[in-house]
Amino acid sequence: MSLTSVVQENFIIEIYTDGSCNPAGKLGAWAAIILMFGEEIVLSGTESTSSHNAMELLAAIKALEHVAAIKALEHVAKMSSLHEEIVLYSDSQYVVGAVTRMDALIADNFITGKGTVRKNKELLKTLFLLIQKLSPHFYKVAAHQKKTAQRNINREVDKLARKLVRKS
Repeated sequence: MSLTSVVQENFIIEIYTDGSCNPAGKLGAWAAIILMFGEEIVLSGTESTSSHNAMELLAAIKALEHVAAIKALEHVAKMSSLHEEIVLYSDSQYVVGAVTRMDALIADNFITGKGTVRKNKELLKTLFLLIQKLSPHFYKVAAHQKKTAQRNINREVDKLARKLVRKS
């Protein structure tokens, strides 16, 4: 009797997100750069009525939705032997803090201590559903970093989001 072993390959999917908003005009933009399977995917979009925090959340949501869609295709193609670890980098304390407080926010039904509905409730709910589905790891990175000799993807995504706001 022979034993056959199945080798499971591990891949890290890296996601860098940022959001930007012009509070005077409430024009917002979000951007994400996803590194997966040797490819770089750039996603971005704008919103006509928004806030900075909403754009930060939307960047994470859009990136995770994209990864979820690829994982669904991968499952259909029977590539389920791949194991992906998803790592999302954000310079937003709001996003990373919301993830840390996810269970409490859900338990409180997104109601603040003052009894009002929490801002961005629907975006938070969408993000939390994606987290439950994909189990990504969130890491806070420094915002608005200076240019260095090394590639800084967080800086790139920040510049893309801000450029979109200026164009809008």
